[in-house]
Amino acid sequence: MVRKDKKGRQLRRGEGYRKDRDCYIYQYRDETGEKRTIYAKTIQELREKEDRLTMDSMEQIQSYVAGHTTLNQAFDRYMSLKNR
Repeated sequence: MVRKDKKGRQLRRGEGYRKDRDCYIYQYRDETGEKRTIYAKTIQELREKEDRLTMDSMEQIQSYVAGHTTLNQAFDRYMSLKNR
């Protein structure tokens, strides 16, 4: 069974459309198992965000922590990656 949006485009796993907000959503679980949601106005914008998320995951960048990290946490992470 293939899910499609209102314009007939095929949606990938985790993608959806919210009529009340008139936007596309992507739901996933981060490394800690917490449920996260990304919103975008267009399907192209959503898929760009998904691709960026995939790249960050492959490079072990925790984008959901961005802006909430202290200097000590950033330094500890840098040192742990440097000592590998």
